[in-house]
Amino acid sequence: METARRSGGVVDLDLASVATGIAILRASRIIATLLRGRSRKEIVRPMRKVILLVGGVLVLACGGDGGTTAPPPPSANSWVQKASLSDGSLSGAVSFVAQGKLYVGTGLRANGFSYAFSEYDPIGDKWTYVVPLPIDPRSNAIAFAIGDYGYVGLGSNFTCGGLCTYHFFKDLWRFNPQNWVWDRMADFPGTARSSAVSFVIGDKAYVTGGTYFTDYDLWEYSPAANSWTKKADYPGGCSGRGTAFSIADKGYVGLGYSNGMCTDFWRYDPAANSWTAIANFPGPARYDALGFSVANVPFIVGGARELNYLTDVWTYNPASDTWVQVQTTYPGKGRSQMIAAILAGRVFLGLGTNFDTGGPESRFDDFWEYIPPK
Repeated sequence: METARRSGGVVDLDLASVATGIAILRASRIIATLLRGRSRKEIVRPMRKVILLVGGVLVLACGGDGGTTAPPPPSANSWVQKASLSDGSLSGAVSFVAQGKLYVGTGLRANGFSYAFSEYDPIGDKWTYVVPLPIDPRSNAIAFAIGDYGYVGLGSNFTCGGLCTYHFFKDLWRFNPQNWVWDRMADFPGTARSSAVSFVIGDKAYVTGGTYFTDYDLWEYSPAANSWTKKADYPGGCSGRGTAFSIADKGYVGLGYSNGMCTDFWRYDPAANSWTAIANFPGPARYDALGFSVANVPFIVGGARELNYLTDVWTYNPASDTWVQVQTTYPGKGRSQMIAAILAGRVFLGLGTNFDTGGPESRFDDFWEYIPPK
């Protein structure tokens, strides 16, 4: 078993926070000097609202009849922009949520393929670097979370010197958010590939699709046994660059690209190890679209349609087997290869590209919270 461990530590002082603290301390000393020797009755009225400007910092102290009103919460079916990814634009990345934090990493940057990972804290709206994936940089990998751990694997990269040589991977790594340790797990038993999809049902993960037209195989991964089991092949029309999500005890896979784009969608039942066709996606055919579900309501956002990159949002109702276009669009530019995460019922999404092999201007670092319709 290969292991990469965090070593050392750095104390990063925020100078702006230090300056603010000093200003507040000075303000408190001035207030104490002004009020020294006065009676309690004389102090109460002046102190109901004291405003001081010290060193460029506004200090407001409020008493019983003062105070401020909290801003209203965002309305349903709206978007709130969050802190952009701290280390720049990124496409073809993966994401997973473990122990209340979002982790985003790998992918393609302006300077090449990445193995870096960052942690997002939704409370502080802040990104922090964590230990990178301890092996080859890559994009279009898979990721999922089960229990307290995140898992990352597969993917590809390429090197060019006249002709480009592609490298595909089948390794799987487990990340522990408590100590930032990566452990290598059992390799994926199918062909090495990128652009596969994964979904989680209970304590198992499922992986299908990929680079080649023959990548219709479905594999189940058990973290408890650290083993893979072959399951019924995916019967859909497109094997690569599809979209997947899960609802309760079922997995859903569709869209994608193989000799053209697809709109078909299929439901997988792990208990019966069988696939059932559901209603075709009614929007434009696409690939590399984003799929996720929150409170058992699935969504599809964006994707690519040749050189047309989309911003539309769709939802699916499994009870009525119907798709509905949501009356909103992703607020950034149209794109594919986005990431999404559900943190305590909140939906976060962003990053991606509007030209797979384009330059730095074709990748994005913007990050948003989406408040779904009620």
